[in-house]
Amino acid sequence: MTSGLEEGEELVDDPKEIWYRHAFPDAVEDRDELGAVAFRLHPTNDHGKLSGVRSSKQTAQGAFDERLITKPRTKGTWGVSIAELTSVFLRCIDDSAVPSSTPRPVGHAYVDMRTVASDRMKDLRQELADFANDRGRLAPLD
Repeated sequence: MTSGLEEGEELVDDPKEIWYRHAFPDAVEDRDELGAVAFRLHPTNDHGKLSGVRSSKQTAQGAFDERLITKPRTKGTWGVSIAELTSVFLRCIDDSAVPSSTPRPVGHAYVDMRTVASDRMKDLRQELADFANDRGRLAPLD
């Protein structure tokens, strides 16, 4: 399952680890639940790599605080476990050691969606939102 990794990338394989995903206000629904839209790939920027942060290198609050610096409209941080990602045939890849022309947050990692069929994407986004909502918003906790 480590095939296709670029130099400097590392497969995140601890099933208990959490991959954090930030959301803008339009992705947060009633009762502070995350909508599936939070897991939508940007059509020109993401290239099948859904950005987030891994919990072994950053706390949820730390990731949220860091995100606020560049994206002040961020509404919160939610999380999906590596076990949950694996259960829907996704993998998480830490690319924080890969050189980048733009700064990356501490513990940057992405969910690899490059091989997901387009007809599966909508249901998959909802599954990820369901996992995240089962856990609840992780930051901020006010």
